[in-house]
Amino acid sequence: MTILEDKKTEMNFKNRKYILFDLDGTLTQSHEGIINAIKYSLERLNIYFYYKGGEFFRELIGPPLEYSYKIKFGLSEDKANLAKKYFREYYNERGYIENRLYDGVYNMLKTLVAVDRRIVLASSKSMDQAIKILKHFDIDDFFYFVGAADEGHNRSEKSEVIKYILDNCKDINTENCVMIGDRVFDVEGSAAFGIDCIAVGYGYADRKELNDAEPALIVDTVSDLKDVLI
Repeated sequence: MTILEDKKTEMNFKNRKYILFDLDGTLTQSHEGIINAIKYSLERLNIYFYYKGGEFFRELIGPPLEYSYKIKFGLSEDKANLAKKYFREYYNERGYIENRLYDGVYNMLKTLVAVDRRIVLASSKSMDQAIKILKHFDIDDFFYFVGAADEGHNRSEKSEVIKYILDNCKDINTENCVMIGDRVFDVEGSAAFGIDCIAVGYGYADRKELNDAEPALIVDTVSDLKDVLI
């Protein structure tokens, strides 16, 4: 566990009623299904992507799909939209089950609910994909509210997802909630609303990304995260 500043040790996350969780890289290890769906979508466009792993792998997990297709693969707006359509075609059929919960996540969520904390999903995935994944792992009943991209796949930026949550959950405020995520997008998205973010070091960001993002806290394991929250 890493405290970024001495004053952060004064923060008490055990009294935060609402816990906003990212999905990929925070609750689930999801790279296999995402990479396979990206490969499928590009092949449908006659673009052949040979994935070797390494840092490029990390860069594809977490950002909105539009960002990955446009920035990482250089696709035009029209081709990026078509690629997203093909991505969803694969992911909704097979990709979402090429995925697993991180060890300890189920028990952590169950315990949070048992001590009367309210769990909220804050994911850039589409709403249908997010709900399918929660149901697949039998954790959907743990969630007080699900925040994700809309059917038109707008609202994909993390700040837009958090705004959607705040607009629909009027009882959430900056003092009674905390964001949990694994990428700079989670830290910056929550910071836009003055919400503290705990970054998880076991996800898809490297340590430099997390240190540079300056979350309130970085935890290295699900067990550490549970200890901080409960």
